[in-house]
Amino acid sequence: MSLNVSFTSDDLLNSTVINDSTGQTLFYISTPFRFGTQVSTIRDADKNLVASYEHRWGKDRVTFHGETRNVSQWLPKRSWLSNNRVLYVQNGRSYVWKPNRFNSSYKVLDTQTDTIAARTHHRSFGFLSKRRVGIDVHEELVPYLDALILAFMICECDRRVSATASRNAATTSPLASPPTSPVIVVTPSV
Repeated sequence: MSLNVSFTSDDLLNSTVINDSTGQTLFYISTPFRFGTQVSTIRDADKNLVASYEHRWGKDRVTFHGETRNVSQWLPKRSWLSNNRVLYVQNGRSYVWKPNRFNSSYKVLDTQTDTIAARTHHRSFGFLSKRRVGIDVHEELVPYLDALILAFMICECDRRVSATASRNAATTSPLASPPTSPVIVVTPSV
């Protein structure tokens, strides 16, 4: 059995994550505005702090269940030039986040079996059905949904910053300063 979750807002840094089938709130994500480094927090449905993501110049940091690490350690890239990131979960398995170049979605593959364990989707304004930004999670990853949500936020934040930088590079001089990056903090829902 799989679980489908959605973000109630396109602003993933300020959203609520819900169970699509029941409407139940699973996590609250918030990023208060402030100058300088911003921190996004994820809280569970009872509003207990689950994780925070600090996006800053230099090394981004993540705190997950009380343990603080650099993002490059918690969700490392497969190689220096790769867009793929590897998520290690408590069951000893690892999952690769693979971006789709054509539609900005991700497949999450089990590294041992090369099977899809989760798939992300973006908002759709279809005539027959509308849907929000979300993740379809296979049952094996449901116990690690908090880690999956945090990893998705990091991957999607990186993708959006890269897309903005690419658009800016195409329209500005090569001497222009680089765009700033957002910080994501994930807060659990109540």
